[in-house]
Amino acid sequence: MVLYISILIALILVLLPISVLVLDILIALNLLFAFIILSIVIRCKKATDFSLFPIFLLMFTLFNLATNISAARLILTKGAAFDGKLIHFASLFITGTGEATHLITGFAFFILFLALQFMLIRKGTARVTEVAARFFLDIMPGKQMAIDSELNNGGIEEKDNARKIALSQEENFYGSLDGAMRFLSGSEKFRIFIIVFTILAGILISTKLQGETIINAAKIYIPFAVGNGILSMLPVLLVFTAVAIVVNRISSAGDFGVQIGKLFPFYSWKRDAGLNGDKIVNSSDPPDQLSLELGFGLIPLVDKEKGAELLERIQGMRRQIALDMGIVIPKIRIIDNVLLDSSEYCIKICGVIMEKANLRMGHYLCINPGTIKEEIVGEKTKDPAFGLPALWITEDKKDEAKRAGYTVADHPSIITTHLTDIIMHHAAELLGRQETQNLIDSISKDYSALVKEAIADNNGATLGNIRKVLQGLLKEQVSIKNIPSILEVIADFDIKTTEIWFLIEKVRQALSNQICFQYADEQRILHVLTLEPSLGQMIFDSKAKDDSGEIISVMEPKLHDIWVQTVKKYIKTVKDQGYSPVILCSVQARHLIKKSLDRELPEVAVLSVAEIVSGYKIESVGVIALEKDGNLCSE
Repeated sequence: MVLYISILIALILVLLPISVLVLDILIALNLLFAFIILSIVIRCKKATDFSLFPIFLLMFTLFNLATNISAARLILTKGAAFDGKLIHFASLFITGTGEATHLITGFAFFILFLALQFMLIRKGTARVTEVAARFFLDIMPGKQMAIDSELNNGGIEEKDNARKIALSQEENFYGSLDGAMRFLSGSEKFRIFIIVFTILAGILISTKLQGETIINAAKIYIPFAVGNGILSMLPVLLVFTAVAIVVNRISSAGDFGVQIGKLFPFYSWKRDAGLNGDKIVNSSDPPDQLSLELGFGLIPLVDKEKGAELLERIQGMRRQIALDMGIVIPKIRIIDNVLLDSSEYCIKICGVIMEKANLRMGHYLCINPGTIKEEIVGEKTKDPAFGLPALWITEDKKDEAKRAGYTVADHPSIITTHLTDIIMHHAAELLGRQETQNLIDSISKDYSALVKEAIADNNGATLGNIRKVLQGLLKEQVSIKNIPSILEVIADFDIKTTEIWFLIEKVRQALSNQICFQYADEQRILHVLTLEPSLGQMIFDSKAKDDSGEIISVMEPKLHDIWVQTVKKYIKTVKDQGYSPVILCSVQARHLIKKSLDRELPEVAVLSVAEIVSGYKIESVGVIALEKDGNLCSE
């Protein structure tokens, strides 16, 4: 319908006379139409996003030619009395005030501009469009065969025909674009004919019918013809530019700004490393919950054209954490930061820097797991995630290092491991009320009665208290994937107490099987450190409430330092034996012991005897005791 209306308007403009005011409006609309086409093309992420582009080209060509013809008719009809504002301005700008020198110079410039557009821009754009269309049509059978092969192999289902539809759309698009471009290119020849015809016909009318000299007639009609030509050619130049952008960007994803950002580091781009695509970020938006900033040299790790291996690793990591810990990690925004060194990366949580590290370009990180007898040569460094001694080695030494027993990691593995470690230590900070509500909603269909009893609508726990319980578990690396069991405990005990720490202890006991499995070895043996009874009693007696009502251990500073340093030494001994550091204590003291070690030794697991289930064996690897003089020692 729109195309029919365009054709009708073009015929009216060609056949019926119009006023000068209408002509000025049409010329302005012609320029505006061209700018709209160019702006749409620049914002499109791929060529077929603007599937109506070929039709727009046809409409523009008809409208432009009709306006050009109407202008030529008015110029020939009115002659020196022609008073079109835009054409007058254009002719004055090009040919000056009408003096012979200005007229000749302006006309020469116009011929040069005409030659540039006709011989270079028109032909170049038409040729590129033709080659692109032919190239696509040549490779289309191969793409079709690949899709059919996946269909036959079960890679895609018959109903999932989006790729077939996209392929068909591309075929139609480039075929139509090639035809529309030929029509637009052909109109350029007719436009030149209009310019020449206006000059010759105007001179003939003035000399034969009005008695003007050839020179005076030329001074009248050449400027008007030049002005009309310039105003009809400028929109065409913009449209040619739009066609060139579309054709030369067919293999690139993302809009024009994203592509420029890949070329110039000062143009910062941001990308989600979740399961969705790119997202524009406004400077007034709140800081990202999780962000990974990369130096310019590390951008290839997330470039889809180069495999985007880091993106795939991060997506896999998010899925694994969701399976293991029961928390859905928010999308990780990956940002190009020119303030970082070329091989440096930075991990932030809510805009706050957690860790920074530098990678060695073209090298692999080689980590000694503690069982290496023969050391290899390399540049000494430390593992960014755990601070272990490591080496940077070149690719030619990678196989040698693996044979020697070293753990060898490439750049995506290093960054992903570092990111995982930080997320695990700060998982509680990433769990807000909305995330808590999402977890509850995920089980509400199958456990409606439980959810109804556990939440505040039935005098149960508030969403905030449930969140605090889940955060308390995550802080101690306890998975919250068993939401039904957690809510069962909250429903049983929330009415009886307002102490969050008490609810956490009860939930831990309900998850005891899960906790034992987490720390036991393959033989279901828990290797633990125990406390001398008087030491456990001393810590229990040191309990007090802080300003927020939290139960904490309040030891004398000197005694606290001795306690922490002694535990550190013993933990090192346990780690050297290849065991995870676990302290086993009484139910009453567990929360206090964990709190007393939280700041200096957050990785130490503290279990109570109530969390040990049948089927698991306990093997003591040491006892932390209290000396007679009040100092701590390890036995």
